[in-house]
Amino acid sequence: MSRWHTVKLAEIAKVSSGDGAPQEEDAFADIGKPFIRAGSLSALLGGALESNLEKVRPEEASKRRMTEFPAGTIVFAKSGMSSTKGIVHQLRQPALVVNHLAAIECGDLLESSFLRRWFEWNSPSRLISNPAYPSIKISTIRNTDIPLPPLPEQKRIAKILDAADALRAKRRESFAQLDTLLQSIFLEMFGDPVENPKGWSTAQLGELTTKIGSGATPRGGQESYKASGISLIRSLNVHDDNFRWRDLAFIDEEQAERLDNVTVEAQDVLLNITGASVARCCLAPLEALPARVNQHVAIIRPTSALSSKYVLALMLSPSMKRHLLRIAESGATRQAITKKQIEDLQVLVPPQRLQAKFDAVVDGVAHQRWLRIQKFTQLDGLFSSLQHRAFAGQL
Repeated sequence: MSRWHTVKLAEIAKVSSGDGAPQEEDAFADIGKPFIRAGSLSALLGGALESNLEKVRPEEASKRRMTEFPAGTIVFAKSGMSSTKGIVHQLRQPALVVNHLAAIECGDLLESSFLRRWFEWNSPSRLISNPAYPSIKISTIRNTDIPLPPLPEQKRIAKILDAADALRAKRRESFAQLDTLLQSIFLEMFGDPVENPKGWSTAQLGELTTKIGSGATPRGGQESYKASGISLIRSLNVHDDNFRWRDLAFIDEEQAERLDNVTVEAQDVLLNITGASVARCCLAPLEALPARVNQHVAIIRPTSALSSKYVLALMLSPSMKRHLLRIAESGATRQAITKKQIEDLQVLVPPQRLQAKFDAVVDGVAHQRWLRIQKFTQLDGLFSSLQHRAFAGQL
């Protein structure tokens, strides 16, 4: 138990929300205050700068009487699926905030960095009353009990946690550096896959695959998902060169039989073909097999002429990624890539010995990543323990 007394957040902070997002394109310009949307939070968590976000023209903000929140304000999503993610951000500079976000301005008795760390440990998502329609009432946030150590103690705790989290941030940066290294090696060995400066022979991807196809939503929708069974891979599982396990769904044998034509095999390349995550791709993980895919994910199964690791790196290359996004954006009603468009992709076919050499590099980078993940997992555990001690008053 903490040795500190608790207070209602509303007693020591101002809790409110932002304003509706301007719908007119000319409301935004290169000058003005940054506009923080719910969708901005993930990028900000990853280190993006507020100054690089879209900005509302000063006269537009004035006309709309939009609230400018000061640096240090704590923001997190209070409605929609974004509220389930529990991402907490502390404004680094004055900014405007969308009405889907809660905004907390700390008073003289509360250090904003301490409050941010407290909400990271006690996720705002726990304040959602109905998971089927996720939202957090402003009144609920105001009535949340907050521990209140003396201000110097708050600052000391925040400083310790900030320093520890900086180590985790450096470890995350090392993952990105490995990805950058792999792309650099790919371009050095094969050249740009769209411009083909090395003059490799090319062919349509459909000629070099034994399968390209996507599945369907199981009958019954979400209610057909089980606690265990056969894996159903959805678009939210497919991130660039990274399979996300947390949201993996499962279906029973009967549902799986309907999707037998889209059974995932080892070394299949998985490509998101619709929605906001279109063009993201990764290799199918062995641990998820046997598996099926839904209609938002395509299976690309290369022939022996192409290495799966080479195909994945090709699809992740910046120029091919831009090409895929252009294809998706050309859809009549939504962002989507069709099976025919995947089959028609013109791809480089370098010698197999060179692909094998690249595969060895990929394996070496994967091993380094595995080692770093182990260290990061340990660091994550230590940070979690530090958070527990901090808010239990044991630091």
